[in-house]
Order: sequence, then structure tokens, then C-alpha cells
Amino acid sequence: MGNTIIIGVTGPTGAGKSTLRLAFQERGCCVIDTDSIAREIVEPGQPALDELAKEFGGDIIRSDGTLDRALLARRAFISKEKASRLNAITHPKIAENLARKVIAARKQGLHAVIEAPLLFEARLDTRCDAVIAVMASRQVRINRIKFRDGLSAHAAHMRVNAQQDDEFYTSRTNYVIYNDGDTESFIKEGEKLIDKILREYAE
Repeated sequence: MGNTIIIGVTGPTGAGKSTLRLAFQERGCCVIDTDSIAREIVEPGQPALDELAKEFGGDIIRSDGTLDRALLARRAFISKEKASRLNAITHPKIAENLARKVIAARKQGLHAVIEAPLLFEARLDTRCDAVIAVMASRQVRINRIKFRDGLSAHAAHMRVNAQQDDEFYTSRTNYVIYNDGDTESFIKEGEKLIDKILREYAE
């Protein structure tokens, strides 16, 4: 393997970032999912949990000390302003945890892939050698997150409305891949793109 590289994968919710993740993993890359990190930093006893309760209401913490993610999501994704407050609390802690994981991957000689819906908002793109935006049409994304998260049509629309528009992603990335069709075709296109990036950046 040549030089180890850091690749960012971002895009709006429901576009298919996690599907592309599998192709990276098959090529031996260390995929770091910021959504997983986000769950780690709000476990019982973590400072972020208290900060979120102060901002969004103490009842987002259940009686057993765990976070009611559904309730937090309903309050945080009601507007871009509320979503920004959520990000301001969680992003610094996510970035710190992420940095440790990237260092560990490089010590093992592995390419690191950062899967982050909020890659640009958290300025994580500044740590990447290349960035891929996974995109899909609005209605396709709404349908996917309704099925994935068990949301009503209204809740799914609110979730999508709280996100950035398409140009926010496409104008900031090195590569854009669309995922409006079937999964098999998307994976094939993703594999071609991954191979291209690894050839260009890791040599």
C-alpha cells in the first residue's frame, strides 16, 4: 500500500452513504462512521448529554439515563436553527473522537474513510484528501428515511427540510455520485469511483 489517505463521504440523509461504506470496507479501508461516534458521545454520563438536556429539555433523558433519540430528533430537526444548536454541542466532541480513530487507522497503515452527513458543517473536510458527495433526489430520500426510521411522511419532510440544499454538497466536493436507481448499479459505480480515488491519491 502506498501513502495512507483520508476520504470524506457526505451527502443528505437517505442518499445512500452507508451503502457506499460497504465497498470501502471490502477494499480494506477503515471506515469511521460519525453517526456511531455521535451515539457514543451521548451515552449516560457523557457531558454532551447534559448540554443537550439544557438546550432541548430535560425530558429527552429517559428515567434510565439514556437519551430519547426520537424526541431529540423531533425537537432538533424542526428548523435549521435548532439543528445548528444540536451541531454546536455535538460537533467538537465528535471531532475529538474522530481524530483519535484516524490516528489509529494510520498507525495500522489503513486508508481512513470518514462517513459524515455534516462533514462540511463540522469542518471535517479540512482533514480529508478527497471528498465524495452521495446524492439522490428529494422524493427518493424521503421514501428511504420513512422506511429506514419509521417516520411519518410529515416527519420525513421536516427532516429533509432541515438539511442543506443539493448545491451545498455538490459545489464543495471532489466527486459526486448519484443513487436514484437500484442498489446493485450504485455499488458498481461506487466501486469504480473508489478504485479511481485510491489509484490517484495513494500512489
